[in-house]
Amino acid sequence: MPTPTPSPAAIAADIAGRLLGPNPLVSRFQAEHSSVFRLDFAPGTPSHVLKIGIQDPEPILREQEILRHLGNLGFEVPSPEFTQADYPDLRLAFTVMPFVRGTSAAAICSQDSRRGCAIFERLGRFLGRVANLAPASVPGALSAAEAQARELASWEIHDRTLRDSSRSRPEFVRFYRNARAIIETQPTWFGNREGCHLIVDGADTFSVIDWGEAGLLWPYADLARCIHTVRAVNDLRGGHWLECLVRGFSAERILAEGWIEIVETWLLYFCVRDAILFGRTNRELAGSRMLKLAQQSSNRRWMEGI
Repeated sequence: MPTPTPSPAAIAADIAGRLLGPNPLVSRFQAEHSSVFRLDFAPGTPSHVLKIGIQDPEPILREQEILRHLGNLGFEVPSPEFTQADYPDLRLAFTVMPFVRGTSAAAICSQDSRRGCAIFERLGRFLGRVANLAPASVPGALSAAEAQARELASWEIHDRTLRDSSRSRPEFVRFYRNARAIIETQPTWFGNREGCHLIVDGADTFSVIDWGEAGLLWPYADLARCIHTVRAVNDLRGGHWLECLVRGFSAERILAEGWIEIVETWLLYFCVRDAILFGRTNRELAGSRMLKLAQQSSNRRWMEGI
């Protein structure tokens, strides 16, 4: 009789028991490319995050290489504590990192604009420094061909979803076509397809996480993903944070002529994409908000005043 395959949570508990301590409380996070868990122990004992590449080890292995490289360069990213090298008998790629408790930068900005501006300016500098990296120097990074193939495949899926949706509009199809024109060009900057996942607490904590899809990207795509996350996903109103973000970015990377049009092309694509996507899930409220933003942006620019 074949041996039952252990569940991802059971594997997580086994890794935790082997490397960290007995009787962990295992909680699963929603994640696209790997199985991600929070590991809690007795009160007063640090918590940890565990990522396991059960279906596909590549994002885990890629992130390990990129985190080590970025960390050595002084970037504010998590530091792996344990990997598959510490438990070779398991024969699965995994990473254990400290769990960092924080809140969203949008929430801090809503409560204290001065602290919020400082966080967004620091984030802008982070993104500008990332964009300055020579892609060939980053070990494990997705190549131009890999990144372009993934983005085109994603575009095709979302394009079909848009055309099948009752929310589709002629201008939304045009937004998609404009983004496609960029995606068909060669990506030349280093960046992160996962988006800008920032953990902050308004004091000392500042860490940008999730680098399993990092590699070649198109100019200003990272900046646009960050703006989209803050404005559309977190629903942060007002433009002060945006000025601070762009000021930080431009302090590290000179903004070329036409950069606003490029960012707005990405923003409109991301906004409509997520409006349609969330409308098909239980995140209808977020989807409706993004749909309204996309419709408003058909008639005015998102980056006014920058």
